[in-house]
Amino acid sequence: MPRGHRPAEALVDLGRRGEALQGVRARLARDYPSFPEGGLRPSLGLDGAGAPMWLSHSPEVLRRTNRWFREHLPVRIELDNSQGGMRLLERAGRAPINLAEAAEGIHQALPVVTMLSARALEPAPQVDLLEQPELHLHDAMQPALGDLLLDAVGLGVERSTHDMGQRLLVETHSEGVLLRIRRRIAEGSVQPSDIGLRYAERVNGENILREIELDERGQLSWWPDGVFLERLEDAKAMAIARRSR
Repeated sequence: MPRGHRPAEALVDLGRRGEALQGVRARLARDYPSFPEGGLRPSLGLDGAGAPMWLSHSPEVLRRTNRWFREHLPVRIELDNSQGGMRLLERAGRAPINLAEAAEGIHQALPVVTMLSARALEPAPQVDLLEQPELHLHDAMQPALGDLLLDAVGLGVERSTHDMGQRLLVETHSEGVLLRIRRRIAEGSVQPSDIGLRYAERVNGENILREIELDERGQLSWWPDGVFLERLEDAKAMAIARRSR
């Protein structure tokens, strides 16, 4: 942290260098302008509209993004420059389709996976902001997103040997993302001090953040009533209904 900077000032400074992705990302277009050779990579944009240009700018980011989609959908993304511009094609079968026609989950996930894949390759002192990275993703894919978040800050399987200052501030409603991160802590590959967990709530008309501590087993110091309990309550209600019949 630079001398003379208070923590809040340092966080704001790091945030200015990072990217921010809002909860609802832009749908992919059918065509994009070709990326100029040697050109500077544009900002990702609040709606993630710059993700195709990030893929075009870096073959390695494209490779890592493709690897994640192939493992979890499976889908293979290709860049097509044969018609004067650039198109993103999906190869899930024999005939490619334009990603503009793909399911909504791909539209919403592509900017997230692209940004996190890039950060895993080029960590830097900055803070990236992510709202609801799990939006429109199937429940089965959300835990894998937790691992991708860890990879982006050097805490995943391809763990960095140096702290390069990369940070993520993530707002999520995903039980699967949180459970995967807790699992990695319990397995010992992530330290509780690596993760900061806060619960946002409204009290007496004010928005507050309450800390939830994690121990080395991935256990939580406390948990808000009613959060992530819907499945358990439905299962209990089903069991009661079956017995009554």
